[in-house]
This record gives sequence, C-alpha cells and structure tokens, in this order.
Amino acid sequence: MNETDSKAELPIHIVLGASDFTKVKTKTCPRVGNMGDPFAELTKFGWLIMSPGRENDLLSACCTRTWLSDYEKLCDLDVLGLKEDHLKHDDQVLEKFKKQLTRSEEGWYETGLIWKEPQPKLENNKPGSLARLRTLTKKLKNTPETFQSYDAVIKDQLENDIIEKVNETESVKQNEFYLPHRAVIRKNAESTKLRVVYDASAQSASGFSLNECLEKGPCLQNKLSV
Repeated sequence: MNETDSKAELPIHIVLGASDFTKVKTKTCPRVGNMGDPFAELTKFGWLIMSPGRENDLLSACCTRTWLSDYEKLCDLDVLGLKEDHLKHDDQVLEKFKKQLTRSEEGWYETGLIWKEPQPKLENNKPGSLARLRTLTKKLKNTPETFQSYDAVIKDQLENDIIEKVNETESVKQNEFYLPHRAVIRKNAESTKLRVVYDASAQSASGFSLNECLEKGPCLQNKLSV
C-alpha cells in the first residue's frame, strides 16, 4: 500500500484467510484508535489497515437462560417425531428382573437369567469348552506356581458354591452351556495377581454366545454432561 496514494478507493491485490494472516503477523502490537476507527497491524509485508466492521447494537442484545432439563427435552428424539423404544424395553427388562428377585436365608439376593425374547438357540458347547480347558491346563503347567494359584481359585469358588461340578452320568441336555475360562495375570497388582475370567462371549455350534442371548438391562452408570 502506498501511503501517499490519494485515491478514494484502492484496488484489492490480495485476499488472506485467517490461517494465512497468522503466518504474516509480527509481534508488534496493533494500533487501535477510538471506537469505530480502523486499526493498523504490522505484518511481514508492512502495515495493514483494517476496518473494524459493524458491531451489533449491544444495548438491544437479549440474554436468556435455560435449565439443563429444558436442553435435554430439546435434544430428545421425540421433538423430531421419533421415539426411544429402548427406554421402554429397558423398563420391561427391569420388571422381569424384579419378578425373579428373591432373597436367600443367608441374606443374598438372587435372580434368574433374563433371556431375550424370542430366545436365540443356544446349543450345547461342551466339546469346545473341554478343548479350551485342555489347552489352558497345558499352558498353566508350564509355570507350576501359576497353576497352583489357578487351582486354588477354582477350589475356593467350588467351596463357596460359585461354581459346581458337572454330573458326568447325566445325559447332555440341550439347554446346558459351559463357560470357558482363562487366567488374567497382573504381577504388579498389590492384592489379586491372578484372576479367573469366564468367557460368556464364547459361541456355541449355533453361532450364538451366552452374552448374545441375555438382556443387558438398563445402563446403571450416571450420564456425563458437559
């Protein structure tokens, strides 16, 4: 820009976007005059004079405040004519859970499994579970200490009725399903270094797993809001 140019309007030679303008700026502070006056900023190309633009009338600006519940209603799918059927389904699952809920003489609360309707066909998976057990046993025996710890956990669960022995004399039932298990070892853990994890995602011959046949139920975690 020629400072001595007397033309009323000067032609535009270059247009810079915001990302490009930051590359040509310098550390020199802009020179700002009165309210509404143009301001100047020193760039690598020299001084640039920029219009302040038009500001809205701040006196006529209105502020509003809405509650979080109002915002959630606004974002609800019902506003768009859609319905969250999963909420109704979760309520039905919860009712099934309550109907099956009992309390034992020892004070423990017990309930049955909540199966999906219609219930997927969950075929017996005994051969596959035994194959995984043999592989696991062979692997654990490579480390005698780990094998003993794993065996102790299984015996403790058996003693506390968490698991039970299978009666080999009974014929295999169609509704029997065996949970394969594996060891999760954390040597740096302060308390439990070895955990027995049961695999409910193991599939049967029908292609379904126990997880796929059971209802998940409603989400019990608190919702996070920003």
